[in-house]
Amino acid sequence: ACVLGGEVAAADWKAGTEIAIAPTEFDDPRGHVERRTLKADAAWQANRSCTLLNWTGALLRAHYAGEFGVGGGKTVSLRSVVARMDRSVIFESTGTDGGNYYGGHIEIFDVLGTSPMRVGKVQLRYTQFKDFGKGGSLSAAIKIGYKSNFDPAPVNVFEGNSWVDSLAYCIHAQSSNSPLLIKNNVFVNSTDAGIYIDKGSSAVKILDNAVIGVYLSPVAPTMTNEASGGSRVPNYAGIRADELPVLMIGNVVAGSNDMGFMHQAEPCPPMRIFNNEAFATIMGVFLLPSSGNCQTANLYKVWKAAHIAVFLADVKPSSTYLSHITVADSHIGVFPYFSTGKAFRRLFMTDTIIIGSSPASSCLASKFCRSQSMSDPTMQNCNSIFAPSNFRRLGFVAPFNTANSKTCQVTSDPRKCRQMSPAYPMLDECHFPWEKEIHMENGLGWTFFERTTFAYWKAADCGYRSRAYTMSNSGPEVSFPSTFTDTTWHEAEALARVDLSAESLNDGFVGRRSPCRTTGGGCMGLDQALIQDTDGTFVEKISVGGILVPVPPNTTASIIPWTPRTDIVWTSQCTTTLLGATVGAQVCINTTVQLMEMRNLDRGAKDVKFGPWVLTPDVPEDNGFEGGVLSSVGPFYASCPCGWDFSFYHILIKPVVTYDAEVLSLPENFMLRYWSPRPEDSVLLRFFYPDSRGVNVFVGGESQPDMALKLGRMPTLADAHGAHIVDAQALILAITLRGSPEGFQSRRDLVIRRSPTVKLKMNVEISISEFNGANFETNLAILLGIPPERVKVVAVGMRRRLHDDDENDDEDTTR
Repeated sequence: ACVLGGEVAAADWKAGTEIAIAPTEFDDPRGHVERRTLKADAAWQANRSCTLLNWTGALLRAHYAGEFGVGGGKTVSLRSVVARMDRSVIFESTGTDGGNYYGGHIEIFDVLGTSPMRVGKVQLRYTQFKDFGKGGSLSAAIKIGYKSNFDPAPVNVFEGNSWVDSLAYCIHAQSSNSPLLIKNNVFVNSTDAGIYIDKGSSAVKILDNAVIGVYLSPVAPTMTNEASGGSRVPNYAGIRADELPVLMIGNVVAGSNDMGFMHQAEPCPPMRIFNNEAFATIMGVFLLPSSGNCQTANLYKVWKAAHIAVFLADVKPSSTYLSHITVADSHIGVFPYFSTGKAFRRLFMTDTIIIGSSPASSCLASKFCRSQSMSDPTMQNCNSIFAPSNFRRLGFVAPFNTANSKTCQVTSDPRKCRQMSPAYPMLDECHFPWEKEIHMENGLGWTFFERTTFAYWKAADCGYRSRAYTMSNSGPEVSFPSTFTDTTWHEAEALARVDLSAESLNDGFVGRRSPCRTTGGGCMGLDQALIQDTDGTFVEKISVGGILVPVPPNTTASIIPWTPRTDIVWTSQCTTTLLGATVGAQVCINTTVQLMEMRNLDRGAKDVKFGPWVLTPDVPEDNGFEGGVLSSVGPFYASCPCGWDFSFYHILIKPVVTYDAEVLSLPENFMLRYWSPRPEDSVLLRFFYPDSRGVNVFVGGESQPDMALKLGRMPTLADAHGAHIVDAQALILAITLRGSPEGFQSRRDLVIRRSPTVKLKMNVEISISEFNGANFETNLAILLGIPPERVKVVAVGMRRRLHDDDENDDEDTTR
């Protein structure tokens, strides 16, 4: 093989050099690591810019190496890794105590209680550690175990070393504030982790290392599930950092039977973690939540992940940025799991390349997914929530938001997390597989894509299906809308581009998600899903006279679900055809579709379903609708231990339209949120309002209502945000909502509270005491719209409780 680069290394790789070749398939990641011995000196090939390696024995499996275009002048390189294992200085365990996985162990530590304090430190270079580590006791091959912080701190260096067949973690750092440099090392066939950075290790740099082959130690401790009595098998990673490294750059993990990388996302802006790669793993990168208001991950390349390439777990910050991420040939490319409750969250995806089945894939290997479950802790089968829908590849799955956190780091005692890993889900049955969400979602967010490339997407893929974008069939309440700008498609079939179809996703909707099916009553997670294409590049081409042409400048589009609930009302403005093929969504060229939320603010609102919420477009208005209604069914019950919240409804709408609005029971107090950043967008809602009381409207959290918004006429689409009227005769509460950048950030919500007043006419409103006063007959006549002489008061008593006449009671009574 000719290995890219390595001109300097070629002079040192002589005949007899021992090498490891990383796997590029996920069927048996660690088992497919191959080792060989060079039978000739490595030779630099200047004309090919690579190093020629000749080894003994043919390889048993294919190891992919190639570069291919993805459109827009971009290329992606996916290549196996070849690493040298042998060193001139060797530490080797002469015996490993058989099945106990018990070998040699080196520890660097400080001795307390001495004066001066005795502190160990080491600088190890170009040394091999073979069969090291004590698997039964979780003692690493080399452990830095300081109990103190130091001033000045000792410096430890591991550079150019190799660990081969380690029986526990290769390097375990409990290094406090001591600087630790781990650079240019090779870890081959390691149990539990190549590199494990423990909590409190605040000065670690991990640079240019290769971890090839990682598996769970057969004697690794397990925990008992206190609820079910079953076993909890720890999660592990090639590089596990429970404390965020100072730097983690240029590392590769390949052939992990679980995760490639496990660490927290960086706080913004990105400064620490770049240019890392994982392939032939089950999970590529497991990102735990960062603290603060913003988190980020950048410059990751992940391919051939059997389950999820990049998983964002328990996202808490208000903003998350993923930049220059490349995912390819994985069951799921990017899956964000938000667990913040009601808060509005934003995910920004910039300069991302999302590849389906690239030239690195075939139908002979890595054909279908592998994922963890309680009954399958070693991930031998596909337990994904998308398996029933027969999906081989999914590029991006729209996020949802739930109040129920998943990972040990967020939910449990840190002592459990240290053994089981911070990633481990503590509600096992509810939280496996990783993308599963069985609780109730609550709280919306938005995803923004800029300069996104989708490449190599085939609708029919080795007997399975593949889609570049879809919603989570685990989230029936919430599906974040997405806004796309500057999108590139390369070798992507129309049907494989997007799937928001009830019919296509039908088999994946089980349990409490079954209303999302074609035969169900609908669900917000599917029926209110939304993609906004700001420049037409997501749609890419349109049909003009039966000929596909690139979209003209200034073209926009909305992509919405294709379900029995959305088909009729949108069919006059949308089509189910894209690039001349029928797809699993409705495509609305130059039609803007937006989202609105209504939330009950009454006491006990979580327990009350006040919907469904139904909007009927005004028929006389020239708004593009030709029949049907917009509807939202609200949340469903959940099955795992959790509370519920029925207080919110999301609904798709078109701006510059008047709607007649109805709910089953209009709350006394409620909130309306209109997701549009554009001030020229407005909608007018006319609620059926069989109540004579007036309302107060509060804008953006104000404590006092703006009286200028109370109109003496019916509001229009041209009025200000919050303009309203109660028309007691027409039984209408009419409110205008207008877009704004602040409103899109949830800072211009309208809070409507019924007031203790009576609306006699559109422009006449009096208090309850005034209504019941001396002019009661006149007020009642005005309210009812009848002449005052038709109102006759027969008897009015001041006693509040009615009772039967007593023949022995001489007093007048009122019945």
